[in-house]
Order: sequence, then structure tokens, then C-alpha cells
Amino acid sequence: MADSGIRFGIDTSEAEKDIKRLEQEAEELDDLLSDPIEIEIDADGAKDQLGELTSLAKSAFSFEAIGGAGDFLSDFAEQGREARVSLQNLAAQTGASGTEIQALSDSAESLFRVGVGESVADATKAIATAKQQLGGLLDAEGMEAFTARAAALGKVFDKDVSEVIGKSRTLISQFGLGGSEAADLVSLAMQKAGTAMDDVLDTTDEYSQVVKQAGFNAEEFVGTLVAGVQAGTRDTDKLADAIKETQIRLRAGDTSTALESISSPITATIQGIVKAGEQGKLSVKDVLQQSAQAIETAFDAGQISETMRSQLQVAVSGTPAEDLGAEIYARTFGAPIPTDKIRE
Repeated sequence: MADSGIRFGIDTSEAEKDIKRLEQEAEELDDLLSDPIEIEIDADGAKDQLGELTSLAKSAFSFEAIGGAGDFLSDFAEQGREARVSLQNLAAQTGASGTEIQALSDSAESLFRVGVGESVADATKAIATAKQQLGGLLDAEGMEAFTARAAALGKVFDKDVSEVIGKSRTLISQFGLGGSEAADLVSLAMQKAGTAMDDVLDTTDEYSQVVKQAGFNAEEFVGTLVAGVQAGTRDTDKLADAIKETQIRLRAGDTSTALESISSPITATIQGIVKAGEQGKLSVKDVLQQSAQAIETAFDAGQISETMRSQLQVAVSGTPAEDLGAEIYARTFGAPIPTDKIRE
């Protein structure tokens, strides 16, 4: 009887090439890392798997299933190539090596398992971006937690995870947030302060430093944006700009100057609040909130007209108050910030 091992006339050259490629991928992975640490395919593991694959291939050559074995080897080799390229990109983006790059690689695998990206390569890119943007701000656990939430938000709001991470950096750095805390606030902002302008991430990115200087904490900042959107604004940028303009006018003395030309039953009250702000006795946040509350109380009591209400708001916060409109301005800055709801 003829040798059954060759009766199908199978060409084994492609399978043998895949085995050789696997050996090369394992060696390149080892070279990439400064320490011989285990990744997807470490050097020792690759040798063991290569031995098994070689045995499988030789056995498969005697059966009609050789096509399936070849596909398996090709897929396995492709996984090795993907792991190598991902690690190379991770090292290039972050400058990490050795145990640090291993930890990032482990994080990427964990993120992929919870649904970040369509492949490990996508998850690796996400953690690389987080390392670049947040590496000096969050520890490894916080960075992984924030990346997972950022990816989930990206899917819901049709944004790239890199955009969510990058535009959250200023909020995190200015207010010293941890990973989970930052994820909660960014989630709240995107879910409840989203508008047709789709600008809430841009607003937190651009204005976090100014808003902190004005005396707001992170919860108060996000709470103010939420309150403004619920009051009817289409543009969160105008809310933050009102805070910024209040600060500029207060420091320059423009608010006091504007109030001198306004005659109303509460002008003196507003001037007293502004003077305390100019002397540093009240923060910009306090000046904004107390003046807005005083204006609204007088308006509700019928002491001032709609026109006077708007005029006093503009004296404190400039043209952003006019852009927002008297009602939205009053409901946003003239009421307590809903931080209790934020914590729920």
C-alpha cells in the first residue's frame, strides 16, 4: 500500500512558512521588551506552542483537514504580528519599556475584554492616548477606569475615545480628579449638558482653568452647565463665558463703573457685593451668584422691570449675559448649584 501520508498530494510549504513566521514574531516580541516578560506570545510560550503546532501540522498533512490547519496557523501568526505592532506603537507613543509597557499591554487586554475597541490594537491605541494625556495625572488603575468609561461614552455619543480622553485632560488636571470621579463628571456633562451645539467637552476643556480661578469646584462647574442646559441654553460655551467675563470685569473695575450709571432700588446692594469681590472678600463665583440672586429677588417682588433686570445682569457679566437671555441667566446663576443631584 502506498504511503497514506502523501496520498492527497498536499503542499506543506505554506504551513511551514507560517511556523517560521511565528518563530520570527516571538523573537521580535522578545527584542522589543527590555525584560523577557510574557505578553501574548512570550519566547518560552512560543516555543511550546510552536512544538504543538509543528506536531499538528505534520499530523494534518496526512488528512484532508490540512486546509483548516493552514488557516489556523495563518490566524495564529497574524495574532503574533498584531501583538508585535501594537507593542511597537505603544512604545513609540508613550516611551515606555520593560515592566511599564507590560503593564500598559495588560491594561489594553483588560480594556478589550470589557468592550473597548474592535481589536486589541484599538484598545492599545486607547490606553496609549490615555498614557500620553493623563499619565502624569492618574495612576494606572485610574487611567484604565477612565479609558473604559471614555470608550463607552464615545460609542454612545459617536465620538472617538481619543477625543473624549484628550478633551477631559484640563478638567482632570485643574481640579485634581481621580479616574472614577472624572469619569462620573464627564459622563454627567455629556449626558445632561449635551446640546445641539455638541460643545460640552470643548467647554470643559477650554474653561476649566478659568472656572477654577473663579472659585468653582469640578462638581459646581458641571452642575452649572447642567443647570444652564436645563434652563434652555443651546450653547454651554456661553455659560462658561459668562463666568469668565464676570471675572474679567470684576478685576478691571468695569462692573463698578457700569453700576454707577444704573439707578434702581437694588443698585446699592449689587455695588456692595461687587466691592466685596474687588477686595477679595468674595470669590467671582460668590459675586456672580449673590448678585444674580439679588436681581431675581427684586424682579420677582416687582421692584425692578424686565429691562432693568437685564441691564443689571449685563453690568455684572457683560455681553454673555445678554446672549444667554435674562431668564436663562437667572435660572443658571441665581439658584443654588445642584451638586446634590450630581452626587446621586
